[in-house]
Amino acid sequence: MTSEHFRGISLCLALFSVGVSAEEIIRTPVTEPSVTETIVGSSVEQRAATWNLSVDEYARYRSFMEGVRGSFSVPTISPLEVLGIHAKTPEERRLYAERLVHLLHADTERVLAFQREVDAAWKRLYGHESMFDTVSLPADKIPTVSLSDKRLAVFVSTQCPACSAIMPRLLDLVSAENASGGLDLYVIDTLDAKAIRTWARTNGIDPALVQSRTITLNHGRSLFDRMGLRSVPLVFLRDGDQLVAAPGFGSETVQ
Repeated sequence: MTSEHFRGISLCLALFSVGVSAEEIIRTPVTEPSVTETIVGSSVEQRAATWNLSVDEYARYRSFMEGVRGSFSVPTISPLEVLGIHAKTPEERRLYAERLVHLLHADTERVLAFQREVDAAWKRLYGHESMFDTVSLPADKIPTVSLSDKRLAVFVSTQCPACSAIMPRLLDLVSAENASGGLDLYVIDTLDAKAIRTWARTNGIDPALVQSRTITLNHGRSLFDRMGLRSVPLVFLRDGDQLVAAPGFGSETVQ
């Protein structure tokens, strides 16, 4: 009897002793990590590292977003904000706040560096040509123009009482039927996204309108300077690629 016969007999005896048939052994798949599982695991680790989080922290964030936090917040809320909101202790809340501020600071530096290059390129390629047609006629000299379906561009400051004073009227235009087609707010005095969101909430801006892009919140200092503007609030109508002064908003501005 050959060694192959001995191995076959041994296998049969082993299967018989544990009550498992050869057919069951053949049908039982060998479980090994799939390529997809490996890629997904790696992706989670990369996403966690992007936010300076551990894999466990990132899993907590995902868990919160599958619950009420995902319903209450915009989909783009950052993992650090979610974990900070649901922090268990003041120390933990402070930790996530500092991590978020570090990332915001670094991103602001990148945005400003690129914006400086854009400004330099504009001057280099187009000289002193204005990007927008800015009309500065007194309010009583501006012809009547319908606001229907036209989007508004508004320059504001978070430290401007007059800016807050005109917001109810602007919000009425956005929400009223057959009125403004939307509102783009350009904040000129800060690059802090949290400060801008706080100002928006204080002035009655519905987060749902921001999420739907009916209202947008933008950093506006560079555009404000490029247009040669000097005061806020300023309200413009979008007319194609141009901005023209919106009628009926008066000339009361603050420096």
